[in-house]
Amino acid sequence: RGELDKAMNCFQDAIDIMRQNFNEKGSGPLVSSILSRIGGIFSKMGKLEEAMSHYQEAYDLATRTFGTTDHPEVAQVLHHIGGIHQREGNLDEAMRCYKNSAKIYQTTLGRKDPTVATTLVCIGSLHWKEKNLDGAMNYYKEALRLNRSAYGTRHPDVIPTMKSIGLIHAKKENFDYAIEIFTEVLNIICADVGHMHPEVAG
Repeated sequence: RGELDKAMNCFQDAIDIMRQNFNEKGSGPLVSSILSRIGGIFSKMGKLEEAMSHYQEAYDLATRTFGTTDHPEVAQVLHHIGGIHQREGNLDEAMRCYKNSAKIYQTTLGRKDPTVATTLVCIGSLHWKEKNLDGAMNYYKEALRLNRSAYGTRHPDVIPTMKSIGLIHAKKENFDYAIEIFTEVLNIICADVGHMHPEVAG
């Protein structure tokens, strides 16, 4: 908690300085980024109302600064807003934010850019919560495809999404597919940390 408080103080000081000489076009992107970071700290502290307030301010400033919602910075803030809605149990609003974020990422960065993968995983997790296994699978598979394309098929960052896909196969009683995926996950972990690492047992 102490480190979070220090970070919060630093960002608050930065915001105060920026606002003394504020020019929306010149300073807007940086101020929006700082507001988003403050929102992230509040989120880690569990202060969701304060987090949402700062994310919303960051979103409003970013859209004014860039003159459009079609910008990766806007997509990133929308993703964070979706995360707050999800934690508050507002799943419909969370889904709307995540989908808008994904659309903006794909419009501005292209459909092959892996930046959108995290948002796609979040959409998949909401489908999972709603017991829409096919919907979840579609988004997980697309996220996995992007990450594999960007980082390689045996990179540790692909493991969480592979596990999610494996769980869906198990839930649908496609046990052969599930075993195949979990075996591949185990092989990636062993190659990364060794056979004796505690993570292998998990």
